[in-house]
Order: sequence, then C-alpha cells, then structure tokens
Amino acid sequence: MIIKASKEYIKKIIEIELDALGHTLGESFFELEMDNPFSRIYLYEKDNEFVGYISLRIVDEKAELLNFGVKKLYQNQGIGQKIFSFVLEELKKEKVKTLILEVRSKNHTAIHFYQKFGGKKIHELKNYYGDDDAHIYLLEVK
Repeated sequence: MIIKASKEYIKKIIEIELDALGHTLGESFFELEMDNPFSRIYLYEKDNEFVGYISLRIVDEKAELLNFGVKKLYQNQGIGQKIFSFVLEELKKEKVKTLILEVRSKNHTAIHFYQKFGGKKIHELKNYYGDDDAHIYLLEVK
C-alpha cells in the first residue's frame, strides 16, 4: 500500500533513508517539505511496516525527484518499481510532463532503474557529491 506521508511519519522516513541510503536529509528538511504545497512524499507499506519512500517537488509541468529509497531487506522485490510507477501515474494526474533527477555516476543500479523507465542522461555535474559526479536524468511522463 502507498500513502501520502504526513508529519507523523517523518521518523519512519528517516529510518528508511538511513537503512537504504546510509544518510538522511533530516527531520527539519521533511517538516519543511511537508509544509511546501509543491512537495509530494509517499510511503510504501508492506506487512505493516514502512519499507520505502519517495519525495519530489512539482512546479507547473515539471517535477524533480529529491530522494527515493527502499530498505535493504526489501530491495530487489519490485517495491521500488511499484513506488516509481505509482508516482508516474500521480504526476500524469497533475499534468506533469517531465521528471528530472540526479544520481551518482557510480550508482549503476539506480542508473539502470531510471533508464528502464525511459530516463535519458542529459547532463553531468563534475564532483557534485565531492567524491563522485552526478548524472542528470530526464524522464518524460507519459
């Protein structure tokens, strides 16, 4: 089940981030995002546990993916694909035409994932992460 997150779920989101990504954007970030009318944050629940989430911002016909993760124990089970497919459907409803995101150049799993959804690399930011470049991907929302 996928739900739209509210402030009561911030600690769950942080738990997912730490497990899946090894770092967190932090509680204050999510509090601000949840007050932002352009932000969307969704949680994926399986077996009464929140195991994945995605956050993005929408401005007019464009969306930007901020963060996306699935707990390690639940990876490679199609959960990320379900979350991402759900979000693309939600973006269609909101008349969004494009989704942009950045991904570490060494994160081949994520790159392959976004390419599978039709993502195309449009730019590269050298040393964006300090120790790694960022690839900017654009997906058309169809």
